Amino acid sequence: GSYADYMSQVGASATWTVTVPEDGPYTFFISYGNAGPDATLTLTVNGTPRSDAVNLKNYGGYTDWAKAWNNHTYSYVDLKKGANTLGLSCGEGNQCGVNLDQVWLKEGQVKK
Repeated sequence: GSYADYMSQVGASATWTVTVPEDGPYTFFISYGNAGPDATLTLTVNGTPRSDAVNLKNYGGYTDWAKAWNNHTYSYVDLKKGANTLGLSCGEGNQCGVNLDQVWLKEGQVKK
């Protein structure tokens, strides 16, 4: 597979379209690499930026990118039946500098 690099500059972003079977709460999981300071990105749901940043911590304190890929986080999102867009971006005030590896969605507000 591949990953999204260069999430370190203001304006960097990645967007996904997801289709869900019904309205309701979902959990948006993010796997990422971080070999620097703890980071934050802005989450956008269906074109609306959220006020709470997504925290992307460097849990292992890694400085070597080869070892920095075992990080995961999640955010709860409310989605409508059908197609929805989810985006992560480096905005003003974010502490960026991560690489996005994988994203996935689960129905409900879950932690795993």
